[in-house]
Amino acid sequence: VAASCANGPAPNAGPSIQDYLRRPRPTWEEVKEIIDRKKKGSRALVDFEDQMNSNWKKELAKNREKLLGGVDKDKEKEVSFQFHPCLTFEYNHFVLLYLPHTKSLFCV
Repeated sequence: VAASCANGPAPNAGPSIQDYLRRPRPTWEEVKEIIDRKKKGSRALVDFEDQMNSNWKKELAKNREKLLGGVDKDKEKEVSFQFHPCLTFEYNHFVLLYLPHTKSLFCV
């Protein structure tokens, strides 16, 4: 212990506290923009849900056509598949989905 004290303090291997305090920070306007983007959610998810909705309608119509064998299209009702709204969050390269109607959280 005495020998290590005689050598003096250990050399600094990383950034100092002053370096940390002087780091660049976002402005208040940039912070508000980031928060607004997170509140809006992921546009990619909305696009994916729209694509799945249209694919579902096409597949449903094709299967109905097979089963009914060409029934008059005027008599058919339009069927829609609705996705429930959800919130998305990005955390450590993961996307978290929160489904408020089931109060569930999923990692994608």
